Amino acid sequence: MRIFKPKACAVCSGMFTPTSGKTKCCEPCRVEVRREKGREANRKWRRNNTPKSTKSAPTPRPCAHCGENFTPTHSHNTLCSSECKADRGRETSSAWQKRNPERARVLQRQWQKANAGKLREYQRQRYTYDRSQAHEYYQRNGERMRQKQREWQTRNPDYSQRYYCDVVKPKVEAYLIEVLKMFTRVTSHEDGKALAVKLLHPTDTAGHGVLGYSALDEILSFYLEG
Repeated sequence: MRIFKPKACAVCSGMFTPTSGKTKCCEPCRVEVRREKGREANRKWRRNNTPKSTKSAPTPRPCAHCGENFTPTHSHNTLCSSECKADRGRETSSAWQKRNPERARVLQRQWQKANAGKLREYQRQRYTYDRSQAHEYYQRNGERMRQKQREWQTRNPDYSQRYYCDVVKPKVEAYLIEVLKMFTRVTSHEDGKALAVKLLHPTDTAGHGVLGYSALDEILSFYLEG
């Protein structure tokens, strides 16, 4: 058996001992070269034997979200833009949360626990704002905001009343007690509390937990005189 001298591989330049005079690559490189030749042969065959597409140009279709016509890039396109995709995603997520409220709350708590740092940073940036801008926004949109609040209270009377009694009323009562103590006629905590209760429960029955302007003017004018 003839023994050949070691020589450099034509692919990786590494030294190897050939088994014949025609061998140019080491065994690992020879296997890879064969595979690449097979892949190139397959690509050439597909180029020469694949029939040309007979599909026509895509026809415009209405967007499934906004209804405007658009030209899809492929047959599965149903939404015209990234904005419509985002809106559809929010609607789908909201519908799922309504169908699975318990599961949604569990997932929300898990996400908040896993992203506590991000949530604190977001809240810090979200609620750090210029009060003058907030005041200007309220001046421009105050009536619309109040209208939306009234509509929500009409749709959710029980929750609105419960929130007022559990959260708003104690805070307002404590604030009014401290403020009314500054007046001459309010000399004790009991007097201030009595006045606060009267302010928080007007005689008119038009609103649910809403301070009546006539009662407020009457009471404040009495305490501000003298």
